[in-house]
Amino acid sequence: SAEVLLNRTDIAAALTGIQDPTAAQAPERLAATQAELARVPTIARRAVESVGLKAGPGYLLGESSVTAHPDADLFEFAVTDRSPALAGRLATAYAREFTLYQSDLEQQQIRSALSDISRRLHVLAVAGQQASPLYTDLVQRRTQLTTLQALQTAGSAVVRDAVPGVKVAPRVFRNVVLALAIGLILGIGLGFLYDALDPRVWSAPEAAASLGLPLLGRIPRLKKGSSLVMAADPHSRGAEAFRMLSANIDFADEEKRARTILVTSAISGEGKSTTTANLAIALARKGHHVVVVDLDLRGPSLDGFFSLNGQPGLTDVALGRIDLEEAISGARKPRNGTDADTRPAWRQGDPGGVLEVVPAGPVSFEPGEFVTRPAVGSIIRQLGTRADFVLIDSAPMLSAGDPAVLSRYVDAAIVVVRLDGVRQGTLAELRRSLDTLHCEKLGVIVTLADEGERYGTRYSGQRKPPAGQAAWRSSVRQIKRL
Repeated sequence: SAEVLLNRTDIAAALTGIQDPTAAQAPERLAATQAELARVPTIARRAVESVGLKAGPGYLLGESSVTAHPDADLFEFAVTDRSPALAGRLATAYAREFTLYQSDLEQQQIRSALSDISRRLHVLAVAGQQASPLYTDLVQRRTQLTTLQALQTAGSAVVRDAVPGVKVAPRVFRNVVLALAIGLILGIGLGFLYDALDPRVWSAPEAAASLGLPLLGRIPRLKKGSSLVMAADPHSRGAEAFRMLSANIDFADEEKRARTILVTSAISGEGKSTTTANLAIALARKGHHVVVVDLDLRGPSLDGFFSLNGQPGLTDVALGRIDLEEAISGARKPRNGTDADTRPAWRQGDPGGVLEVVPAGPVSFEPGEFVTRPAVGSIIRQLGTRADFVLIDSAPMLSAGDPAVLSRYVDAAIVVVRLDGVRQGTLAELRRSLDTLHCEKLGVIVTLADEGERYGTRYSGQRKPPAGQAAWRSSVRQIKRL
């Protein structure tokens, strides 16, 4: 950049006594006026031509700036260009052409005044009025202007030529730092925005809080093809989760005295029946007498878990076809396709308890009407006097009204929630439905919970993930919750 000094001392005005009209202007106004004057295309064109650059004045005006110093009568002419040397030459040429243009303007004013006086004197001389006071005054003014023209000093001067420019762009380090900072701010902002707009629930405690119920247990994702982990793989991480769940149920039962427990969910596919079957085995292995009843007449599945397909069930008892004892079956797990050499799956390693299953039986009527039969309530009450725990697998609450009807015959209810992006709206509707139940609400069981990975990693022989992998999983969970 080059610097130009604005000369505010007028020697000609001091000698002649003629006051410069611009001297009365405020310094800020004068500086702003001169800075704007420097941006006229004529000066830019002359500067570009003086350095031999084949470009129009618009190029220089677009790549330059003229700045007045706030505390001095100095102007800075700055130019940016790919070539440092050309940038310096253009800045110097720009400053010099400004001083010349400013001087030309001042001289042009004096020449115009002299021309006007000479014309008026000629008119008076032709008219023979050389002796008139006007003629004498005009001659005196012409003399003063001639003297002023001879003594006129430049209004500005270049006091520092520009040196070859320094690199101002691109600033790689600054740009990288700014990009990282902006990216971080945008990431955090998008995270908060996503959290505000995302209607899903990603943690077990949040799901329990949304329902206003205590969290009874977290069930991890079970291996494909091994839904009944308490029988198939009792030392797995999933089996340990069900053992912890049974302990929590035992503890809750000491306070609530709940013998008959209804198990329900919001919608189908949340692991309600799988949870009921595994919980029944876990309670039986602790020495309890457990009866598990399939009253999800819209989608019965417990008979498949315990290999009781085709056997009579609760519907046959309610219709008077068989006695209750004939519908109760011991839970067995077939091996090699036969039952000849098998023993109850739940008895492996811990034969203290009893596990009995009452399958649904054939369903050839409307389930919603069937559960309202007095015989259903009578069967549940009989089973309640027979066992320590009666677990009743019922239909999903948001799909049918069966749980509300069955809640009249049970002591408590448990709700199963699948933690796989469940929505707040679903949980809110489920909470309203739970308020209609006529029994105690023990709590909520969360399935597909990432937190369930902690179960069994130390005591059941499962390999503990490396520290880096555990940290990565933790980071992913934190990102999901943002």
